[in-house]
Amino acid sequence: SRMDSLDRPPQEGVVLVAPHALDKLALSDRPATAGQVHALEAFVARGGSAVVLEQDRYTQAIPASLVDRGCTIAFRRSQDDALMAGLGDSDFRFWRGDHVVARKTIRKPAAGRFRALVDSGGPGGLVYVPLLEMVSGRGRYLLCQLAVGEKLGSEPVAQRVLENLLATAAEPVAAPARLGVVQDRLPLGSSLTEIGAVWT
Repeated sequence: SRMDSLDRPPQEGVVLVAPHALDKLALSDRPATAGQVHALEAFVARGGSAVVLEQDRYTQAIPASLVDRGCTIAFRRSQDDALMAGLGDSDFRFWRGDHVVARKTIRKPAAGRFRALVDSGGPGGLVYVPLLEMVSGRGRYLLCQLAVGEKLGSEPVAQRVLENLLATAAEPVAAPARLGVVQDRLPLGSSLTEIGAVWT
């Protein structure tokens, strides 16, 4: 069903944020309210999936940062069978039209429960992410800065990416494996906590 606001997501399932749906909200004098941020966080924590297609700006409701760095070549990093079904390494290069694969990308997080599914590079290395999964609680954010909405009618790979994103989002997130740590003097525990690992 159609949502008019981020502050009333469904109790479960998938929320799809259409291309550029957040741009106007991010530019307004009224930033995302605490209620909107909390509602989306709670939806994901309960096990929901938020699929966010390409935006020019993110609001505070999205736990990532965009950078003004596009790409014509990106690199598939995920080996996830469902998410990458029908997609090869060369499918993230030189999309039809102007060859652009993503107009803006996500700054690769430094820590937390995330997977860079597709990344791209620049002077600082492979630090930009056109397709990112961030796990939170029992759910996830699938943040897609690939030009999927823009090129849906002209680039077959865009159609495949959207189909795979929605199919993946409909599946529950795998429960984290239990991790037992045996340590003596190394500060491994604090490092594991910093990256979001669940351990005892």
